Amino acid sequence: MVCPYFLVRSLAENVVCPYFPISSPYFLSLARGEWSISGFRARDLRQHIDGLSAGRACYLIKRLRTHGLLKKVAHTYKYFFTKLGRRVVATALVIREYFVQPSLVRNAL
Repeated sequence: MVCPYFLVRSLAENVVCPYFPISSPYFLSLARGEWSISGFRARDLRQHIDGLSAGRACYLIKRLRTHGLLKKVAHTYKYFFTKLGRRVVATALVIREYFVQPSLVRNAL
């Protein structure tokens, strides 16, 4: 089970939350299907997100591993999503697309 505190904390506290526009590129990049087969490295993540430093990429991976969403392949720099991790990222993107963005558009009009 994912700690709800992980998903709700604000970006001011340096936590990635899929509902904020700043962190949505992280989740969109992590949800890429090509990484389901071969895994991904921090360098791969940095190639798909402009302006992401090496330290920030490692921090993001560390946070996701801490919550059990990623698993490291032994003796390599590659990571895979756990079953829970795939479900959490997919659910977060669906919630963002179908509930959060339409409500923001409605409030802007």
